[in-house]
Amino acid sequence: FRTRAPEHAYSYALAQVMTQDLSLTTIGLIQTDVASTEALLSFEAEMGIKPAIKIQLPNGTDLSAQVSQIAAAAPQAVAMWGPVEDAARLLNDLRSVGWTGVFAYRYADQLAQSGLLTDAQTAGVLGVNSWSYATPTAATRVFLRDYTITFGKVPTALAAASYDAVWFLRGVIGKWGATPADIQAGLAGGSPQTLVKGTLHPLEFGNGDLA
Repeated sequence: FRTRAPEHAYSYALAQVMTQDLSLTTIGLIQTDVASTEALLSFEAEMGIKPAIKIQLPNGTDLSAQVSQIAAAAPQAVAMWGPVEDAARLLNDLRSVGWTGVFAYRYADQLAQSGLLTDAQTAGVLGVNSWSYATPTAATRVFLRDYTITFGKVPTALAAASYDAVWFLRGVIGKWGATPADIQAGLAGGSPQTLVKGTLHPLEFGNGDLA
């Protein structure tokens, strides 16, 4: 059972915002780790246009050396996948050479919290995730307060998903029972529960997804 969307869903959402909502037509693609390959390929397919420039550096080496090439391509936007340190370095380098386009990074929230850039540098960076600590709901406010007091740090989207998973499981056991068969039946056919990340309702999907 999945409590977070598969990676291609994030790529689809980011591509839709950039190409449809913002009407961007020239986008550069940058990748600095192997793990992001699925996300980049999904984004490129959803984008529906040829990248203005595409650079893939599996270990992030020589990233700064590519800055002049990226700036020369003059894309309206750059979409980046890789470690947060690489994203910070690339954004800083691009701004340093006068590039003023839109910067998109899958984990923009982590980039903003990393301390590697100033607030002014990270302002306007596009990102996509299953939940943000800035979500304006009562459940998020309670979770954010309790998590921060308990652990002394801001929760991530994964922390919120884990919290929701435990509460959903708790509800299933309370209503259906605690045997493996009971839990499986309850997870597959349980009633909706509105939690931190929204309403979990597996019957809407029928494929093991809760959200």
